Amino acid sequence: MVDAALIAASTLLEREGQKATIGNETAAEQLEALMRASIDVGDALIFLFADPERFKGNPNWHEGEDEELPTIIRRAQDEGILLADVDPAWILGIFYSIIYVAAESINSGHLPRHRAGDVAIRTFLHGFSTAGGSSS
Repeated sequence: MVDAALIAASTLLEREGQKATIGNETAAEQLEALMRASIDVGDALIFLFADPERFKGNPNWHEGEDEELPTIIRRAQDEGILLADVDPAWILGIFYSIIYVAAESINSGHLPRHRAGDVAIRTFLHGFSTAGGSSS
């Protein structure tokens, strides 16, 4: 039963992530679409990542890194959307963290589902925006 849920949740996240980038040309559009799609399947995300040890040793659990998102982040840096002097790996971690916190906030009732995508995107982009702010 757990294996079936693991496979279903992993497949759902992968499928929604792939669909999210179709038709979005700029890195900013792709990041926004990926964030919204991930938040929309937040329950699967929480199931997969709430307990880092839950699937340890399970042959259906793949801890491989996402290859597409770091590329999109680097493109966003090249396009001037995200700061170029911040390591893409750090930005990737923040991206995932914001999605996870949004999903948890929806589940706990602290953030209405209809606002979660906007709040998450605003948090992500203003935290890494090249416009304004301190660069210290």
